[in-house]
Amino acid sequence: MRSIFFVSVLLLTVLGSCEKKEVTTAQNNVVQEITLNGTSQSFTPTEKELIVLNRDREEYSKGLLDEIKNVANFYTSSSKNDMVIYHLENPSSQLGYSFERSEWEGRSYIQMGIFTKSGSNLSTLQWLFYDPETKELYEFDLHAKKLQKFP
Repeated sequence: MRSIFFVSVLLLTVLGSCEKKEVTTAQNNVVQEITLNGTSQSFTPTEKELIVLNRDREEYSKGLLDEIKNVANFYTSSSKNDMVIYHLENPSSQLGYSFERSEWEGRSYIQMGIFTKSGSNLSTLQWLFYDPETKELYEFDLHAKKLQKFP
């Protein structure tokens, strides 16, 4: 009788944990909307938790922090950058983004660095410039030293 009770409790526990896992997975695959470069974009955020670094230590409103996070998630899930894709697919890789206010050619942006972390070392994979007023996102072309709209 006790063994039947024990097996029943164990079975309910296992089923309960499987049910929770399915709910969590479903929540992670929620399609989000973002407006960039004048158009509304749909995307599914990556399952990888991104590391976040505020480089200028400035106080940002919760709304702007959420916006920056959405831009980083949109970029990482939509990027064609081979290194970003590789680090998203590699389970042992740590991926993140840094941000700070910056100016480029007389305009104010939120400059973002998409990076990978290995131990205490950070390697920037791509620099982004985001204008929160116009909702425009640019990749920085290192060779041409100019901004290119993304996507």
